[in-house]
Amino acid sequence: MSYPPVPPDPNSPENYYQQQTPQAYVAQVQQPMQPAAKNRIPLYLSSGALFIALISLVITLIIKSKVGSSSDSYDLSTSDAALQSYVKMIHKRDLAAVIDVSMDMFYMESGIGDPNEFVQSLEVVKKKAWGDKELLFISFNLKGERVNTVAAFTKNLKTKNWQFTDFSRYQLGENDEKLRAEIEAWEDNK
Repeated sequence: MSYPPVPPDPNSPENYYQQQTPQAYVAQVQQPMQPAAKNRIPLYLSSGALFIALISLVITLIIKSKVGSSSDSYDLSTSDAALQSYVKMIHKRDLAAVIDVSMDMFYMESGIGDPNEFVQSLEVVKKKAWGDKELLFISFNLKGERVNTVAAFTKNLKTKNWQFTDFSRYQLGENDEKLRAEIEAWEDNK
């Protein structure tokens, strides 16, 4: 069985260029191109996604700066409320609030006052070993006056990190009279 021959397609590229004169081809090429179809849906979708991302960034920064950076969102006005707040901080893993409360307590208990003045003027003058503690003879400015004191650190045997620990020269025994005199002279010298 044979099929009839297929007539040549007048729109095929071979026939199109054979039928067209060079002058007609040049005239067609020199015509200005028509703009593409004005489908703006991709533009609108990408603009909308960018807008939503920017709004999300702003909201995240606002919420993080208000909730995750200080203890202001917790009730610390009474002892029982403070206990509940500390438990909530730990449960929520709100490390920023825990650090904020801890640093406030550290600066108040130590009498340091302005943390910036303390940090900028802090100087470790010498170190002394005493039992499992290392005593640091430190000097810093407090409200414009120079203060000399001793800070004690112990080394955590598991983590190998040094940790701040309580110390008073009154903890020194009778065998430590020389160290006690040295600490008294340091703390009294301004």
